[in-house]
Amino acid sequence: MITPIKKTIHTVALSAVLLTPLLHALAQDSNTPGDQSGGGLGVRFENPFGNNITSIPQFIGKIVDLMINFGGVIVVFFIILAGFKFVIAQGSPEKIKSAKNMLMWTLIGAVVLLGSKLREFTQ
Repeated sequence: MITPIKKTIHTVALSAVLLTPLLHALAQDSNTPGDQSGGGLGVRFENPFGNNITSIPQFIGKIVDLMINFGGVIVVFFIILAGFKFVIAQGSPEKIKSAKNMLMWTLIGAVVLLGSKLREFTQ
């Protein structure tokens, strides 16, 4: 008997296998000079890091910037989650302690992220 989770995994895997050639064909650029294949829809994907990356340190810097921005979203999520834990604690000392620990470590993480962002501005 196939469980619902296995069925979902099989469906996703089969879809990926069947759609990969189609997506590959659609992503090919037919506007390339000298290309007579006529394939693709003329769709061009731009580099998400920009076109001005010329060295490994610049690339690593862009990756770090991406991680800092993503970390900021995570910090906001955990601050909200800690506040939620405070609300549902209802005076229980161990739950309040857990919420305080979560908030403290989230704020420490935010300070580390802010420090790394400030390091970027000083260079």
